[in-house]
Amino acid sequence: MKELLLLLIGSVVMNNCVLQGYLGITTVMGNAKCTCKCVKLGLAVTLTMVLTTLIAWPVQNFVMAPFGLEYFQTLLFVLVILAVVYCLKALVKKDICFPLIVLNSAVLGVTLQNISATFVQALVGALGAGLGLMVAMLLFAGARGKVNDKYVPASLRGLPVDLMTAAILAMAVMAF
Repeated sequence: MKELLLLLIGSVVMNNCVLQGYLGITTVMGNAKCTCKCVKLGLAVTLTMVLTTLIAWPVQNFVMAPFGLEYFQTLLFVLVILAVVYCLKALVKKDICFPLIVLNSAVLGVTLQNISATFVQALVGALGAGLGLMVAMLLFAGARGKVNDKYVPASLRGLPVDLMTAAILAMAVMAF
């Protein structure tokens, strides 16, 4: 139990898939405008990561590995992500931008990384990665709100200052 809790905390803070691995950085930079939207999208991505891992882990370990079909892994996981997002979209009828979740590299990357762990560790790792993405989105939204464009030179406004903000947040997390 202690190991799982450490894995969860480590996935959220120290091994943050966005700030350390740059998975899903486009989702974070493009949608971190208001905290309400960040929380909704972060919870949707977290649920997608957990459900994708819940389906992909048994398929990988009980179907693909015994028959030597590991080379279809990426294609099959993309199809699993599409199916999970399609089902979530049918169930949740909210204004969450589901195409962003399908195209999010963090969902596929975390699923591929967690396949080698045990089933429970993979689920906890997916939960921690999703929560870490949400924390990164909230941190980035807060930092973006503090950057005053009036004091930023014209050539650095927009994407350049956003990239510098992401780099500073990544260094802050590394120091933690």
